[in-house]
Amino acid sequence: MAKTPAPAAAAIATVSVGKFTFDTGFAIPTAARTAAKQSDDAEKLMAMPIGASFLEAVTVPDTVTDPAEREKTFKEKAKGVTNRLSGLTRRFAKKNAGYAFALRTVNDDQMGRGVRVFRIEPEPVAGAPTPTATEGSTAPASA
Repeated sequence: MAKTPAPAAAAIATVSVGKFTFDTGFAIPTAARTAAKQSDDAEKLMAMPIGASFLEAVTVPDTVTDPAEREKTFKEKAKGVTNRLSGLTRRFAKKNAGYAFALRTVNDDQMGRGVRVFRIEPEPVAGAPTPTATEGSTAPASA
């Protein structure tokens, strides 16, 4: 996606059109999420084997000292990270057959503190034929 160049020293003004008021002359800020970040995320998901997981860390600022407030802040920040990752994994799985993910908020020393993304076995599609013993298997059929 091409970046839109900022207008050269445009004057900021307010324009009224009918009952609406608009501001003009503001430069468009750089996008916070770039295609490069999305590409890195997609590469990471593509490389994940089934059963693997990774942690997207959620940190609480040191300025929050009250334990109850730290827990509340962690939950709020984790919810935002979960929403972002949920959309990312849903779009990725929709575009790439054979991928499915589960997200869990974790907050312990063993699993980490944040949102853990697990790659799971995709559920079979309803109405799709199931493989028989001779299809897709090298094991002999049992009698």
